[in-house]
Amino acid sequence: MIALPLGDATFLSALEAETRAATDVRLAICASTGELRYASASALAALGASAPSEVPATLLVAMAHMPEDDRHLLLGHVARGAFHRARAPSSLAAGQPARSWVSIWIHTMHGGMLLLRCTDVAVDEHGTALPEEAPTGPMMSALLHVRRDDGMVTLQFADAAFEAALGLTLEDPTGPSTWLRAGLSPWSVLQLLALTHAEVLGDLQASLPDRSGHEQTWRVQCRPGGLTGAKPANHSQSLIVWQAMRAPGDTRADTRADSRARRPRPAAAASLSFEMNSGGRLTTVNGPWDPVFGVSTSDMAGERLSALCSPSARSTCDEQLLPLLQGRLSASRHEWPLLLADGCIAWFEVRLHRHTVSVVQGAIEAVVIHGELVNITRRYADTRLRMIKETALNDALVSVVICDATLPKMPIVYVNAGFQETTGYTAEEAIGRSCAFLQNDETDQPGLTALRRALLAREAITVEVKNFRKCGEMFWNRLDLVPMTEPLTGTVTHYVGMQRDVTAMVESRQAERARVAELDRVFRHLPIGTLGVHANGRVHVFSPALEALTGLRAADSMGQALPALWAHIQAQCVKPEAAPALPEPGDRCLLELHRPVRRLVEVNAASAELASGEALLFFRDVTSELELSRMKTRFLANAAHEMRAPMGSIRGFAELLLVRDYPREQAREMLDTVHRQAIRLNTLLGDLLELSKLEAQGPAAMPLGPVSIGEVANRAMKLMRLPGDKRVLTQTSDDELLQVHGHGARLEQVLINLLSNAVKYSPAGGDVALVIDSTSDAVPAGWCAVRVRDSGLGISPEHVNQLFTHFFRADPQGPIVGTGLGLVIVKELVERMGGRIDVSSELGVGSTFTVWLRRDGTTAEPPALAAA
Repeated sequence: MIALPLGDATFLSALEAETRAATDVRLAICASTGELRYASASALAALGASAPSEVPATLLVAMAHMPEDDRHLLLGHVARGAFHRARAPSSLAAGQPARSWVSIWIHTMHGGMLLLRCTDVAVDEHGTALPEEAPTGPMMSALLHVRRDDGMVTLQFADAAFEAALGLTLEDPTGPSTWLRAGLSPWSVLQLLALTHAEVLGDLQASLPDRSGHEQTWRVQCRPGGLTGAKPANHSQSLIVWQAMRAPGDTRADTRADSRARRPRPAAAASLSFEMNSGGRLTTVNGPWDPVFGVSTSDMAGERLSALCSPSARSTCDEQLLPLLQGRLSASRHEWPLLLADGCIAWFEVRLHRHTVSVVQGAIEAVVIHGELVNITRRYADTRLRMIKETALNDALVSVVICDATLPKMPIVYVNAGFQETTGYTAEEAIGRSCAFLQNDETDQPGLTALRRALLAREAITVEVKNFRKCGEMFWNRLDLVPMTEPLTGTVTHYVGMQRDVTAMVESRQAERARVAELDRVFRHLPIGTLGVHANGRVHVFSPALEALTGLRAADSMGQALPALWAHIQAQCVKPEAAPALPEPGDRCLLELHRPVRRLVEVNAASAELASGEALLFFRDVTSELELSRMKTRFLANAAHEMRAPMGSIRGFAELLLVRDYPREQAREMLDTVHRQAIRLNTLLGDLLELSKLEAQGPAAMPLGPVSIGEVANRAMKLMRLPGDKRVLTQTSDDELLQVHGHGARLEQVLINLLSNAVKYSPAGGDVALVIDSTSDAVPAGWCAVRVRDSGLGISPEHVNQLFTHFFRADPQGPIVGTGLGLVIVKELVERMGGRIDVSSELGVGSTFTVWLRRDGTTAEPPALAAA
């Protein structure tokens, strides 16, 4: 049992004042210690307690004839029911009427308290309590939420009649004090909240002043679950229905309480008989009509029976009698609302029989209708309530299905209109079948596994499962399944399931999870490190990329204060003492780290202030970027330097030729120098343009495909065999049909450049060989090696590693001309074709350049570069 918390001081004060001033037995006892907190004067007198400390003991004596379970529930010994009512004969004095005990257990800001109230109950001659009087006024509805955490009340819905009668609107403040201002007594408020919180069906009577100031008695019914049967986890929800115990404007009811105090309420007569004529007028009345209806038998003579009815029902009741009065029926039975002596309405069954009798020896016949009145108020109320429940169940907005747990496969025995609307199946198509037909072939679902376990354990469960409508459309169904237990045996006889189409919600949730997963993947693979700082200054985001950049672990960094974490990052710098300070929002700084590896990291602080007060720092590895910038700067400087020399020669000799006349032979030599330098400058510019174009183009600019390496090698060798050249150029291949993955024209350019260098750097002659190797043990599977070997000058070991850098020449002042860009272009072309190039050389012996190319149709990893 969950206690009902109440923290409304105004309400508690009013409750205490009402209890102390009450004329009947009212008590408030501490639920944990048994100490009496406050009580009415009549309570101490009735219980015969000389001191407050004696009250708990005398209560047990007063309840001696009450069933033990009821007594324990009332006093909280076994379980603290939020609202419990028990009736037992009074043990205080012989002849006193039975007493009704009501207990409410609440938890206030002053501690747990058990509140008891005792009232006299009218009984008949057999000692049986009389039924409660039936309401007659209009019905008004409202929806209440009672929060479990603090007992505050929220009026979620109220119809117009409710607001007009009680003066409560949705804009009113919430809490028990609101109900006090509406005119409810504190005890009535407490009963209302206890019923709502306990989530049980129950009712109570409460008094409220109407607009004219007269006290109006209401019957208040609490229906747990509210409009749809839903029960939110953090509060109780109930639909409350108010109905007046009299019709509006009936001033006779103003003194009803006094009338009941002056005389005990009569028992319903077993049979009140009467006779009427064919005109529907009463001729004879038998039985105690005066105590029941407040009308003497003489006053009823000549009246219509419908005169006892509620005014609004009289015309309808008269119409029901016409078939019998006109002789079309010989007997009839009707249920009529009749006014009792105290102004309340009770339901009676009217049983009528038509007889024809002889008045004078058969010469004159008369029609006599014998009638009997039987009080069926309790039965009618039960029937009416059952009809209302069935109507409410069928009209509920949710889908409702009931299954019989006593039969194999638990067939469906009831579905409401909501089920038919949700699934498309009619009641005739669903009843008698197992609910499993809604899953089609989707029987392997996590939700169904949990559902089967709950059915085996006879437990309630809420699951989400895939169901299918009659048209074949799939929808997600949230099923709330509750077992119904037979009270005596405890056997589960039925299961009540409430179904809701939550497809949109599930799909939205799945989409959100997919978005979160995608963002998480992006976050984890993003090369930029991200550091998030909460408004409290503590780190709460530390991306994997940031771990890789700084060497710090996210597990150790999360929750740290930002200054402390920044100090750890500064300690990773090459010069910690000169490390930059934490950048302000919108600023950036550069960290030179030496752990875990040496790198330059740019840190950017987010400039936009977030609404939550958070801060973001982004870490980016700019080592390659800065190195590339330095390389470009160096490249431009080298290019300018390389171009200045030929330009200087051209300009100098041209100026000399312009200002002086030289002999023909001398002028010829100067012009030859100008020509050579112009050729050199043109070659340099061509190489620069070629290299610039390669760097500007993307990978798609050079489409790759199968290329016959033998045919490319043949074309390159033909271009290099010059007439009159005594140098021997040889070409060998172990597979004439070998296809490699590359670009034919660019591959030919690579081989021509390498062969040209081999010839150029063999000024004394010597053989040049081009070898295509794809089968030897030195070549990895899926690859081929194209080797260009010469026996020329060779390269010193200290120069080998610089061969593929811009403008590098081993002997820039030597007789062999060049730009220092040819091998750079070769390397770029080979790598764009997915290959590699390496070199081995010995000074004075010769060099071998090897181009590794992937065989067409393979994806093998490239071989390791040969050692210089």
